[in-house]
Amino acid sequence: MTARKIEENLVKLGLKKVEARAYIALARLGTAVASRIAKEAGIPLSKIYDILRGLEEKGLIESQESRPKIYRITDPNRGLKSLIKQYETTLAETLEMIKEIRVSGEPEATGVVWTVRGRRNIISRMCSLFNEASDSLAIATTDYILSKVMDKIVAVANKGVNISLVIYQTDPKLVDYLVNISRAFSKVKVRKIVTVTVLLVDRKKGFSYFIPPELSPESRVNMDYALIIEDKNLLRLLNDFYHLALWNISELKAFDTKSIFSRPLRYVHFWRLVEDVKELLSMGVNVKARIIGRYVVNKRHVDITGEIVDVLISENGLKYSLIIEADDGRRFSVGGWGCYLEDIETDKAMIYVKF
Repeated sequence: MTARKIEENLVKLGLKKVEARAYIALARLGTAVASRIAKEAGIPLSKIYDILRGLEEKGLIESQESRPKIYRITDPNRGLKSLIKQYETTLAETLEMIKEIRVSGEPEATGVVWTVRGRRNIISRMCSLFNEASDSLAIATTDYILSKVMDKIVAVANKGVNISLVIYQTDPKLVDYLVNISRAFSKVKVRKIVTVTVLLVDRKKGFSYFIPPELSPESRVNMDYALIIEDKNLLRLLNDFYHLALWNISELKAFDTKSIFSRPLRYVHFWRLVEDVKELLSMGVNVKARIIGRYVVNKRHVDITGEIVDVLISENGLKYSLIIEADDGRRFSVGGWGCYLEDIETDKAMIYVKF
């Protein structure tokens, strides 16, 4: 089992299977001639010399000029690190060539839904989406998945991205641990029913992943799949699902206002903006804001600063709006994505608070 795992890892580092088998065989033998290595590795003698020559060129083995030649592996720390360096060099060259191809080829498709398959790929893609956020991230996922990606979320929060977090509880102790980590930079809610993992990256992309644990044993992890959503209409639906079906009905566990508002906070998700402002106003805190968006009537761009003087959240939790008094004394009603009754539809907002 150990040899098979080593072989798999060596192949991942760029060796051919026969090279990996020859290397493992020589590691077991200590020193050996080609015929002995071929027998131990189960490789035809007619092929072993080319394989050993390739391993020598990669710096993984060395030979003694005798008749017949005697081989041994080099220091694994040095040899394998050399292999990794070669792999990284090849990777960097390939990435540059792919960039050139993409620039000269057809423009990248947008406004669609993409599929990611395999659990490792899904978690990796989820982490890469965190880094695409410039203003806001809304996340809903299980405590287990969150524990695997929390360091990436902390790194994004340290760049000033506003985090909204819903944790699906399967392990109460793990949830308590995660809440304590995230309370300094995120508004945190907990839900005891596990459902779909959702990620909203500003208004640019959405991410959705779910397969019931009882239907997904470890042996079937490659059957998992997730959706990356770039279509604006579907993003709007996913935003509403997160807000109404996940955020609104989950239990608030942490909202450390003094820590979270120690710096200006940026918002793309309007419902979160209105909730936070309502909380701050109830504490008697003055809230200065910058609103970027468009006038509802003529769709012209607007960028105003002023003080938020009132908020409205309807009883059914479907309507959110606020009133801002601009620096020039004018008052505007402000709404969120797709609003039509207010004066301004918000694309992005920033609030400034002094306690």
